[in-house]
This record gives sequence, structure tokens and C-alpha cells, in this order.
Amino acid sequence: TLIVAIEDWQRNYPRHPADPSLYEQSLKTGTRLPQQLNHIAILLPNTGPYKAAATAIKQGILAAHFNARSRSQLHFYDVITDQQSGVSNVWQRYQQAITDEASLVIGPLDKKSVQMLADANELSIPVLALNRLAEHEQKDNLFQFGLAPEDDAIAAANYATQQNFQRAVVISPTGNWGNRIASAFNQQWLANGGILLNHKKYDAKQHDFSESIKPLLGLSTSSQRYHALKQTLASKLEFEPRRRQDIDLIFVVAKPLKARQILPQLKFHRSGSLAVIATSQAYGGKENSQQDIDLNGLLINDIPWMFPETAVQDPIYASLQANPPEHFNRSIRLHALGADAYQLIPQLNSLSRSSDLHFQGATGELSISESGQIHREPQWGQFTDGILTALPISIE
Repeated sequence: TLIVAIEDWQRNYPRHPADPSLYEQSLKTGTRLPQQLNHIAILLPNTGPYKAAATAIKQGILAAHFNARSRSQLHFYDVITDQQSGVSNVWQRYQQAITDEASLVIGPLDKKSVQMLADANELSIPVLALNRLAEHEQKDNLFQFGLAPEDDAIAAANYATQQNFQRAVVISPTGNWGNRIASAFNQQWLANGGILLNHKKYDAKQHDFSESIKPLLGLSTSSQRYHALKQTLASKLEFEPRRRQDIDLIFVVAKPLKARQILPQLKFHRSGSLAVIATSQAYGGKENSQQDIDLNGLLINDIPWMFPETAVQDPIYASLQANPPEHFNRSIRLHALGADAYQLIPQLNSLSRSSDLHFQGATGELSISESGQIHREPQWGQFTDGILTALPISIE
């Protein structure tokens, strides 16, 4: 790499008048992991609310480790975090990993533990955390990797921009989860120069969403015009509600059951041929054409492993599928997260020095930002006959 070349040049020409610092200023510090790691520490819980997720991630890590035929030794440390008080033993586990000569740490998983490491004075060995803090929280040797739904929403806004859509409406559930995803989409959409025509919320406890959909699509305004005209003319008129015609795109925030209810209702309320986009949270992950027939036409983004035609080409996925762990179909995304956490290790030196470099992983195309956040570009697909099918990857 350029950094190594500069260091070699400095050693060979210690009194040269040129100033290599001019070049170094334009380079990210990055990691300098040795090519062969003898010990890798994995900090994940064995108990508590994150146990099931941690188990799936561990299985993904192990599958990637065996596929790489690596000579590195994996050491697992149980991270215990009190979710109420926030007290965690993660710092003790991190210190133990250093004592055990680990060169790198994968984990922890819960945000409280990640925050503890972010707040530490110094991290002497790199940490690849499996959750993310705020984008602006940057710390040397701390890399943050996760499957945040906000990432999918941002990717959806960027995809819609690339498809030349200009005017969007958004429908999302009430509550924190829906607000987070909708806000991430809205902010990115507006930043891209898109126009946000309307945003309506629905109660996920209900089954009839007409009270949200009608004003979203402008049907309420159409009815109001009809009633005003009927009063003015004082005569009976033929009337058929007409949605507003300036919408290009509907962004739907929903979990699988609600997505299967909302899509038909959008069509009933004359959404017609409008593009409808959602994130991976709208898809349960297990192929079921009879159940998902109501999602026909829906565009969603997801990890490459959720598309069978892509997944089968990955030997790590193939090894897991050949002898699937319990609940594999329900936790493929977490298995993929574990696999990518391991696969990122030999990529960290290069990716951590340039955000322009990418790695094609099980969870998407990965890159590392200036703040150490691992950004993930998902794959896109569309439901046809109740089956999610991968769309061609566009080349910009």
C-alpha cells in the first residue's frame, strides 16, 4: 500500500528534503493487521435477550472460518450486559482478549457494550463491533458493522433517485421503529433532491388502512372536490375517486404481515402502476409464493444471501445450507453478518484506508467510512408470482 511504501522510502532516505507528511495527510490511518492472525477474539453473549442472535452470528463466523481454512484460533468470550443499568463486563473481556494475545476482536453485539468501548481512552487492538452508534461517533481502532434498518431506508432513497423517480409519498407505522426508518428515507430522499409530497402513518394493530391510504394518494381531496361541486350544481353527478397524478413512488415501511395487507389496499385505492418500494423488513425471508402473492410488484432491498440464485454461489452459504443450523431460514441475515464479520478481517487494512474501496460480501457491498462505520449496499429484488427475484445489478 501507499502508506507502507512511504515508510520504506523514509527508512531508505532519512535526510531527503521531500516531506512525506504531505501525502500522509490525505490518507486515513487505517489498521495494520499482520497477514496471519494467530488469535481472534469473539465477544458475544451466551445468555440474555441477544443469545439467539449471537448464536446465529457465531455459526456464520465459524462457517466462514472453516471455509477459509485459516490457521487462526478463535476464542469466544461471554459478554454479559445488564440492559437496565447498562453495566457490562465487555471491558474486562476485551482486556482478557489482549492478554490472550488476540490481534483483533469481533463484537460486542449490544449498543451499551459498543458504547463502553467507544468511551475507552484507547483501544490497543482493533474492534469490529456488530452494532452501530451514531455516524459521528468515531474512534481509532473501532469499526462498527450492523444490519440497521435505517441503512436499508437510505439505500431505498438512493435507489429511487437512480431510477429517476422525483416525487414520493411515504406510509409508515406509528411508533419509534416506523419513525426511524421513515425519517432515514425522508432525509436521504430530500438530500438527493427528491420531492416528498406526503407522509401518512398507520396503526399496525389495525387491518384496514384506508384512513391513511386515501389522504396519502389524494383520494380524500378528490372526494372533497366532488362534494363541493355537487353542492354548487345542486344535482346528482357520476363520480369515481381519482388519485393525485404527480406521484412517482410509494415508500412503504412495514413488517411482513402488514406489508401483505397494505399492498392490496394500495391497489384497491387506485395506486395503479406506481412503483412501490420497501426495505428488507417487509419480507419474512422464507420463500412462500402463496403467502407472498400479495407482494407482487413490490421492490425491496435485502442481503445477497436472501436471493437463492446469488446465495448458492457462495461456498459459506452452501456449507450452512448443507447442514442447516436450527432456525437457519429465519436467521439467514444474522448468519450472513457473522460470515461477513470474519471475511472483513483480511480486508480491514485496505478498506480502513480508503472509503472508495469495496468488498462484495454476504450482506452486500461493503465499504468503511471516514468514521469507521461499515456501509452496506444491499441487493435489489422484486416479487413476481409471490417469489422474490433478484434484479440485475446496475453499473454506474
